Amino acid sequence: MLPRHADIAKYAAKAAGKNQCVFFTNQMYQRVQERMTMEQALRQAVADESLEVWFQPVVELTTGRVMALEALARWLRADGYCPPSQFIGIAEESDLIHSLGLMIAKKSVAALAVIREAHPYITMGVNLSVRQLRNKQTLALLCELVDAQQLPRDSVHFEVTESDVAKDFLLLEEHLNLYVRAGFSLHLDDFGTGQSSLHRLQGLPVSTLKIDKSFVDLIETGDERFVKTILLLSQQLGLAVIAKGVETQHQRDRLQALGCQFIQGYFYAEPMSLPDLLKFLTSQAEPTLPENPDA
Repeated sequence: MLPRHADIAKYAAKAAGKNQCVFFTNQMYQRVQERMTMEQALRQAVADESLEVWFQPVVELTTGRVMALEALARWLRADGYCPPSQFIGIAEESDLIHSLGLMIAKKSVAALAVIREAHPYITMGVNLSVRQLRNKQTLALLCELVDAQQLPRDSVHFEVTESDVAKDFLLLEEHLNLYVRAGFSLHLDDFGTGQSSLHRLQGLPVSTLKIDKSFVDLIETGDERFVKTILLLSQQLGLAVIAKGVETQHQRDRLQALGCQFIQGYFYAEPMSLPDLLKFLTSQAEPTLPENPDA
């Protein structure tokens, strides 16, 4: 019992940072038990492929039409849907992220094949973790999934967060270039939060920057400096921009006035299941394709 408690306290100290002294508590033990229970349930859900994929539209501001989608994992448990913020970290730590990520990609590209039957211009963004990027087999498996659905590879956009790329730039840059050479597009997610240098950004093979919601929220306070800077930077680098987390008419109007190309957020549409998405898209008129549809 004592060694187990000591191990729990040790890992808690490591999680808190270096040079920490942590004493074991019953609450600490309870949190460990809850995490283990969730990990076991998640492992079973991945094995059963029971996690769902929902889709949030990305809208072109000049036409108001859906031009892309982001695939989002949803895990339905007995007490309701478990937020990704609670289980993605567990998947990363337990190495479940490889099988979970592959399952989400499989369901996403299968859905995209169905969607593009009626809307052939729509593309799909799928999140990719650093652990997946580092795995040499991931790219081959993703190529097989997309090719099996007879989809053009540039219709699938893999999204990586700026903070993850900044942590291990040199290694990830090499892997990211492999994805581009294979025919996929790459988006840099949560841009502005990862402390990437401009020199490194210039060398990344990404086609699109996704402005983090925290900067979009600042528009409500009248602070548009970060959004303006990112838009100017993207223009100079020839990159498309998607503003995430747009929730109000004011944010939408200001982003359009500032020259943002695409928005994503609850103002336009919440994430939805495939059946609901197909109904939603049917209600949309056929858009005029934008000059740069790579979003």
